[in-house]
Amino acid sequence: MIAYEYFINGKTGINEIFFIQKVLTSLYFSAVLLVAIISVIFLKQALSPLSYITYQLGEINVGNLHKRIKAGKKNDEIYQLSAALNKMLGNLEESIRLQKTFAANVTHELKGPLTGLMSEVEQALLKDHSPQEYKQMLVSFQERLQSFNRMSNDILKLMELNFDVSRISLIPLRLDELVWLAVAEMKKRIPGREVSVDIQVEDHNIPDSFYVIHGNKELLLVAIGNVLDNAAKYSSSNALIEVILRLNKNKGNTIEINDHGVGMKQEDLSNIGQPFFRAESVKHILGHGIGLSLVKQIMNIHNAFVDIKSVPGYGTSVHFNFPIK
Repeated sequence: MIAYEYFINGKTGINEIFFIQKVLTSLYFSAVLLVAIISVIFLKQALSPLSYITYQLGEINVGNLHKRIKAGKKNDEIYQLSAALNKMLGNLEESIRLQKTFAANVTHELKGPLTGLMSEVEQALLKDHSPQEYKQMLVSFQERLQSFNRMSNDILKLMELNFDVSRISLIPLRLDELVWLAVAEMKKRIPGREVSVDIQVEDHNIPDSFYVIHGNKELLLVAIGNVLDNAAKYSSSNALIEVILRLNKNKGNTIEINDHGVGMKQEDLSNIGQPFFRAESVKHILGHGIGLSLVKQIMNIHNAFVDIKSVPGYGTSVHFNFPIK
């Protein structure tokens, strides 16, 4: 009898243990499920601003780049992400605006020389001319085509600098050799122009390495050549063009180009680096207004800057300032 009761009570205890085990297991899985559900809810709430940002970005295209993203509370991570994206959208909008303006200006500027050339050709075909007259017409055509060619080259170079600066290689270059080479090339383009070159060294004991900068030879020749060509174009044919190279170990190296031409007003100087801008004093002279914009781009690539001073009727002075390394 005692053994039977022990057996019954022992079996009941085992059943109770199994029951408690099932209850605890159920509670464990229920707790895990509850934690998972709560985590999903909180995660969804946490990611909802990102979903909203994604939705807003999907609504923005080239036609409505003025739109901005609205998400996040001030100073939290979502707000900082929204601010960074808005800044990127602003830069993209400005870049596309500049490209559209540049394309419109290019179209306008290309149309002008072609229209003028076609008009001259039509006038030439209206009647017969003497050999001397035909020669004068051909000279005029040549000047227009040369101007058109220079403009096309400058536009292509400017576009290249705007879109892919990473491929530009910089090598050690001597400034004095660069100046002499730029002057020699300018004299080939414009024979007979008088150009003086003066190299001023603060201390004649400075090492040769002080003459050297890291730059792109082709681009620097384009920049210096553009300013030299402008000096020749906007001054009389017998006016001297002065090129001065100043080497100063405290202030840096400077290439200065001075002309004695028509000069510019002070209000024009602030816009002189804008593509296709031309000062009032030179609009009657054949040109396209890209040169100095290209010059400034090239100087930016070399961590140098351009300083332009001008007085109407007295001339213009352009300084290329290379900082001390």
